[in-house]
Amino acid sequence: HSVTFFHPNDPKFRRLVESTGLAACTSTEYESEANLFEFMKGQVDDDSSRRPDVIVHDFFACDARDLADLIGVPSIAIFPNLAVTVNPFTGSSSAVLWKIWCGLAIPFLEGTLARVLWTKRNFDRFRRG
Repeated sequence: HSVTFFHPNDPKFRRLVESTGLAACTSTEYESEANLFEFMKGQVDDDSSRRPDVIVHDFFACDARDLADLIGVPSIAIFPNLAVTVNPFTGSSSAVLWKIWCGLAIPFLEGTLARVLWTKRNFDRFRRG
């Protein structure tokens, strides 16, 4: 098996891949203005040996999910955990604030964010035809 990372051509992404011990993996850079869907599609078109078994992608990389749909492979989305990553009550001893944050605010924020990104994905799909 092999792993290929698709990331913008900014050197900070290359350093991040290398710093995590994944330097042996294939790292494929694309222009940050480029359409990720078209770029990734060009990497697997006409070469079944390069077709991935699965695509693991960031929740915000809707184009990667669309490519998985197109080529018929499963996709795994890494969804941000807002309750942990965006937590204004870190170090707070108030269990009530934490319950309000996790029980009300986070579901609302995650639901809103998901709908905004799905709208973007649908708009991108519409433009692609």
